[in-house]
Amino acid sequence: MCIYTHDIIIVSEQIMSIVKLKTELSSKLPMVFPGITLGKILQKMYKNKHITDQEKTRVLKTTTKVPVVWNTQAEYKLLTFNLNKIQVIDILTAFHPRYYLSHFSALYLHELINHRPEEYFLSTEIVGKTPTHSKENISERIHQAFLKSPRKTSKYFMYQKTKITLLKKQDLKRIGVNNKLMKIDETKQIKIFFTSLERTLLDSIISPHYSGGIKTVINSFSKARINIDKLYKIYKAYSPCYPYWQSIGFLLSKLKEPSFSKRWLKYFSSPKIKFYLDKNFNEDWLYDLKWKIHYPKGVINDNR
Repeated sequence: MCIYTHDIIIVSEQIMSIVKLKTELSSKLPMVFPGITLGKILQKMYKNKHITDQEKTRVLKTTTKVPVVWNTQAEYKLLTFNLNKIQVIDILTAFHPRYYLSHFSALYLHELINHRPEEYFLSTEIVGKTPTHSKENISERIHQAFLKSPRKTSKYFMYQKTKITLLKKQDLKRIGVNNKLMKIDETKQIKIFFTSLERTLLDSIISPHYSGGIKTVINSFSKARINIDKLYKIYKAYSPCYPYWQSIGFLLSKLKEPSFSKRWLKYFSSPKIKFYLDKNFNEDWLYDLKWKIHYPKGVINDNR
């Protein structure tokens, strides 16, 4: 009888130890986290003799796999200690700080669109990835490229009815990537990483198909309080082969006071080649002579 009682005490102490450890980990980790992150923390604690190998195994068994469905090979296995309390924002921030919210997601965070996204975009920069540019036959290459539909990434996963797309970007040393604490409810705050206003607008003009389409991009430019100097600094870091600066100048001239497009043009020479506001160019598009921009009918007010 005494032996039985002793065994119960030992088991109870082990359970209490695991509960305490789980509480400690929960305070350090976000609501949702990659399995590899938890594994590294537990391995470090084991090496420092803060926990035993058995405790490490038991803690791993107390986690729950977050039910996300990848369309390709899973990049992360996402875990949680409390499946019933997670929200979409918890899924998104599980990829921070390597990934940050961008494009349509960032437009939403900057309050440039009103409706909550049904698809979120997370971007990461591939260290050392810098595109090489060639000016040879540039006009013809641009024309051929913008006749086609935009290329879209194939990497995404679903959480319930929400689609989360992962984008890989050139290495910009994370210029224009900010972070802030977002209040979720009365008791919960989450640190989120997302692109600045100017970085978001630039990403959107380069890839409007990830930002709700060209009409949404134009509407966002119209609403945004743009800092021209910050916009140019990020554009210079991008140093794109195609003259997206003409698209930006065109929108500034149509949507903002004249001083905006004049200040923007001071950073560049006058446009020399024809460019396109969006992909899928059609012969019935309109043409702006000053900025040498082809653009679809009806996407912008031409009364200015």
